[in-house]
Amino acid sequence: MTQPTDIAPLIRHIRDTRVILDVDFARLYDVQTRVLNQSFKRNRERFPDDFAFELTWEQILRMSQTVISLN
Repeated sequence: MTQPTDIAPLIRHIRDTRVILDVDFARLYDVQTRVLNQSFKRNRERFPDDFAFELTWEQILRMSQTVISLN
């Protein structure tokens, strides 16, 4: 697993929340984005309620990604 030493460039601000997009999070752990999202959905009870959220249609059109909260 190769991880960058500085994740700051991966952090974005959406809905006044610091987030990392699923594609970037998957890259950190060297897995496919699809696999990361499937694992999250299958094990949702293991994560805090504010760990992830889905974007609105407008946000999806702009970014086209699911995000993972860093709060």
